[in-house]
Amino acid sequence: MDFADFFRTEADQLLRFCWMLTLDADEAADLAQATMERAYERWDDLQGSGQNPAGWVRTVAVNMSRSRWRRLKRYAALLPRVAPGSAVIDAVASDPDLAAR
Repeated sequence: MDFADFFRTEADQLLRFCWMLTLDADEAADLAQATMERAYERWDDLQGSGQNPAGWVRTVAVNMSRSRWRRLKRYAALLPRVAPGSAVIDAVASDPDLAAR
């Protein structure tokens, strides 16, 4: 099987799987695309005897999703230190043109 055949048979299932991981259609589409890009780059290795490309792409999708959640968790922890909410509110309140928008 070549990659184009694999993509045609697996892309929809992978997209649904990614949606279950992210619960967001846009994030799922990005994750599925990035996963298929990695599969395409490694396609020769995935064609070896005993290889399971469908399982491989799902494992990669799970790992990439975990990395995304870890990154978001780190950003959420840093956000209050970087931009406290009151500073944003004060900036908007002090600029009447910005507050009117």
